[in-house]
Amino acid sequence: MSRSRVYQWCTGFREGRTSVGDEPKSGRPKISTNEKNTTRVDELIRCDRRMKIREIALKLEIPKITVHEIVHGTLGYRKVSARWVPKMLTEDHKLQRVEIWQRLLQRCQQDDRDEDTTHIDVGPGGDFQANNNLFDNLITGDETWVHLNTPETKRDSMTWKHPSSPVTKKFKVQRSAAKVMATVFWDAKGVILLDILPQGQCINAARYCSTLDRLKEAIRRKRPGFLRRGVVLQHDNATPHSANLTHDSLSALQAIQSKNFKIIDIWRLYNVIRKFPPYVHISFVWIPAHVGIQGNENVDKLAKAALNRASWSEKSICYSDLKPKINTYINSVWQRDWDAEGANKLHEVLPNLGEDLHRRGEGAGRKLETAMCRLRVGHTWLTQSYLLKNEQHPFCYACDSLYTVRHILIECPDFQDTRRKYFSGTDLYRLFREVNPSRIVGYLKDLGVYGKI
Repeated sequence: MSRSRVYQWCTGFREGRTSVGDEPKSGRPKISTNEKNTTRVDELIRCDRRMKIREIALKLEIPKITVHEIVHGTLGYRKVSARWVPKMLTEDHKLQRVEIWQRLLQRCQQDDRDEDTTHIDVGPGGDFQANNNLFDNLITGDETWVHLNTPETKRDSMTWKHPSSPVTKKFKVQRSAAKVMATVFWDAKGVILLDILPQGQCINAARYCSTLDRLKEAIRRKRPGFLRRGVVLQHDNATPHSANLTHDSLSALQAIQSKNFKIIDIWRLYNVIRKFPPYVHISFVWIPAHVGIQGNENVDKLAKAALNRASWSEKSICYSDLKPKINTYINSVWQRDWDAEGANKLHEVLPNLGEDLHRRGEGAGRKLETAMCRLRVGHTWLTQSYLLKNEQHPFCYACDSLYTVRHILIECPDFQDTRRKYFSGTDLYRLFREVNPSRIVGYLKDLGVYGKI
């Protein structure tokens, strides 16, 4: 601070100044932030809630900072995102929800209930007071997809950093495309059942019924007495949770309704239905196949008229109608000839013609597919290179046998301990269909022969 400025402050304090802050000044009057502009900004925002401050400033020809002050300071607006909801409920859905909750509330508020039912009273402070244990008998179930590889998030990977420490880097990793569906049932005490489906399968009505059987056994094992008191199962109205068996034959459904056990199929059907839990509702619905479809009605009339004709006339058949029969016959001849080739090494790999030999592993690439194809046909560099080198067929010194793909994958006792870590099998047919290719490749890498395939 200069000497002259010090003299000015001293003079001011002698004259009675008590504050060291700046005194208020009149300044330039605000001509943009007025009632008129405030009203115009409010009207524009109400017409278009997504209009930006820059657009408002350009439209009204006032400074952007003034618009910002009017929007946030004077009008009190703030920009927020729309709330995300999983599904848009219709009026019918909302009414169904209200009815379900009303029934549940009525069940809780009934006074004359069994000893296992909960009676809920509203206390003086509005709290719910439970006299029994209805909610303790409530079991909830739901399904979810579980990725086989879920990388940690950026927040989970946070670490303490010193000012002199280097900046850490984290590469973005996507969740694996491979996933399985898990069905979870839980109650107030914790998880009762976790049922994970095999990879590539989804939940359906049959699978859900078998899952309910497993739930019943899990309840009997983990929650003794639950089944005797009565279980309240809560789940959504997904398609697998409620199944309707449909059929276009009215006579078949009438036979089922009459319980005509002389028909063996009906007797078997009732035996299957008895195995379902009592809380699974199954309804049989008759869907007429041809009713209301004019083309099908005409075909039925012509077919009935043809049966009543006294004479028959020969008609030529299009070759396209015979192609399925011809293909079936040719395939049967090929299969018969192929069955006669039982000594062929490929017959064990593909006993039935027309089957798909290719099974892709997890993240399979061109190299893995090539290796699996060579293993299936039995022609690898390790076992067949002697033909190009004009040498003797290689032998396995451990068991004095010819070195073949079957010997390496199935027979050699010297590799038995290593083989058990990856798979178990007695024939190539089951090996190439039931074992993941990546496990076969891992076994060969463990032996050190994968590079020679």
